[in-house]
Parts: sequence; structure tokens; C-alpha cells
Amino acid sequence: YTKTLNVDNVHYASFCQEVDWQANEHVHPLYLQMLSLPLQMQCLLDKQSPFPLLGLIHAANKVSVIDHCDLSEPFECRVRFHDVRPHNRGWEVDVMLEALQAGNLVYRAISSYLVKVKAVHVAPLGAKNDLHDDCELENRALIGEISASANRGRRYA
Repeated sequence: YTKTLNVDNVHYASFCQEVDWQANEHVHPLYLQMLSLPLQMQCLLDKQSPFPLLGLIHAANKVSVIDHCDLSEPFECRVRFHDVRPHNRGWEVDVMLEALQAGNLVYRAISSYLVKVKAVHVAPLGAKNDLHDDCELENRALIGEISASANRGRRYA
């Protein structure tokens, strides 16, 4: 699924204020992820998707800001299923967002969801899949710190 998204500066400023993020040259790491949620839902609701949207449990986000994101330029957002792996309570499925500007990949976010099922093909109890094992620690730069109160999502919604 592909869609061109343009950032509304007023909306972005409101988002930054709500999440205590200094609106500067570094885009908030979850802003494009949030903007692309309708596209992600469209992917999950596809008639060929074997995963029911209702009952999905959000498990994790892995976000990579690959290059400078120019908020004044449109983003070509592409969303697709990325990976499926067994989980001790069912299946874990990844939905990947890639955002391009001027044909260059500038942003990637992978959202992992748990699909709870009882079946013989799931991982045995006690098996764990640590999502942090594959993080690249080199060539990283801290662009900010994120903290959120327990009611942040309800206040923003």
C-alpha cells in the first residue's frame, strides 16, 4: 500500500507540544508512524490478510530515521507485511512502513503485533524472541529523549 503524505505544520507542532518534543530539524521518531496508521490499517484489513485486525496486540516498534526528513517535502509512504514468526502465544506479525523523499529511503518503522492462537505450530512455552538482539549500535546518534506519562495517549486522542 502506497500513499503520499504531506505534513501539516500546525498538526506537527501540536503533536510535538503534546509529546514534549522540541520541534527542530529532527522529526519526532514516531510522527510518521502515527501519520501512516490509516495505511497500516488498510494493509491489516486487506481481504487476503490471514490476520484479524480485532484482537491484535501491539507488541513493539522498531524505528530507524535513516536520513534527514524534510517536513516541507512530501513523503511517499509504503506499507506492507514484513515478517511472521512463531510466538509462544500465537504468531507475531510485522507491518513495515518505509518513507521516501525524492526517491530516497529516509525512514523505516516496523510495528510488531501478536495474533493470539492456540495451535501446534507456535513456539513452545518459555521460548523468547528478543527484538533487541538485532539493533545496530554503531553509527547511531541520539536526537532526543522520549518520556511519556501514563495518560499521554488518552490525552492526545
